[in-house]
Amino acid sequence: MGGVLGVSVGAGFVRLVRSDSPDGSGEFEYQAIEVGGQIAEDLAAQSVGVILAEAAESGSAVGVGISYSDEGQAAALDVAMRRQGVTGFRLVPEVTAVLEQLRGVGDMAEFRTVVLYDLGSSGLTVSVVDRSTGVVAATERTDVLCGDDLIGLPRETFDSVAVPAVQRSADLVAELIVQSGHRPDAVVLLGGGAHLPVVRAVLEWRLGLPIVAPHAPELAAARGAALLAAPVSAAGPARPRPSTARGRHRQAVSRRQVSGAGIAGAALVVIAVVGFGLGYGRTLFGPDAAATADTPTLVPPSSSTTVQTSLPSPPPPSEAPTTPPSEQGASQPVGGGGGAPAPPPPAQPRPADPPPWWEIPELPGIPPLPPLPQLPQLPLPPVELPPLLPLPRL
Repeated sequence: MGGVLGVSVGAGFVRLVRSDSPDGSGEFEYQAIEVGGQIAEDLAAQSVGVILAEAAESGSAVGVGISYSDEGQAAALDVAMRRQGVTGFRLVPEVTAVLEQLRGVGDMAEFRTVVLYDLGSSGLTVSVVDRSTGVVAATERTDVLCGDDLIGLPRETFDSVAVPAVQRSADLVAELIVQSGHRPDAVVLLGGGAHLPVVRAVLEWRLGLPIVAPHAPELAAARGAALLAAPVSAAGPARPRPSTARGRHRQAVSRRQVSGAGIAGAALVVIAVVGFGLGYGRTLFGPDAAATADTPTLVPPSSSTTVQTSLPSPPPPSEAPTTPPSEQGASQPVGGGGGAPAPPPPAQPRPADPPPWWEIPELPGIPPLPPLPQLPQLPLPPVELPPLLPLPRL
């Protein structure tokens, strides 16, 4: 035996309606789950998963339709449903679901353009919609009026607080109608706040339009989603499939190996800095570390810390004559005519290496300070003490 399940996700409640008829023409059973501090989309997905699991045990298939308010909520619902292993569900825009539900309301047949006045627990959503095409001419979400604020008011202060708040919302509806450029035929009350008589009275007086409230207006989106539901298959969490692509196997690297490599690299950097400070850098890099020809090439090894340096190759032998320019201009005998070869130029003395930077010349000694003169001694006057009194005998 099959059926359909419709879900609407609000800020305060997740509402579910279910019918045993595959086309949703039968009686509906409904349930409202308070969101509380949970994520509404996750709560809806978990609730759908429980219902589908129970239906699978009885051997029945259930089609699921879920209404969403915007694209962000649609994406969140899609992720939450797939996390529960549910596939094949249908996401329906909230306005589309409501219009589908209003098709069965007898009073709506003569109305082409309507204002959807959806007063929920956390705010108010107003939309001007063409029923024949489903086009939303204008829409706005506001928190100037919330259902929770009106429901919690005491009876003695209800009229003084609720009436001005509903009047402000009616002014918002009037401005939105002007912006849409359409003349609506009626106002449809939706959400839990539609049960309040003050909402109907103020809107009818302020807008001068017929007010229509379907049965159970807070369930209109969920019932419309059920009418548009698609067959659903409940599956377990998706498992990763083994890859069939051929290629080079890459060994997995753990987080501990990555951190160990980072520590080893940092240690090598510290060792290199200390080596430069102690003068070993000149041994490896030569006296001119900035020259490109003498710069060593450090080859990072795969499993060791050996440092290899590439030394420059010796220059090729020069083919130019070694005779000084002054002697090249004179006539020289050809073929060993007895002329002695010119002596080689004297070797240039190699400049002495500069002293290391750590050899600091000693500073000249500081001359001793002259002795301080002795201060004269001042004579103190003698002090005479009074004689002691004899003690009385006991």
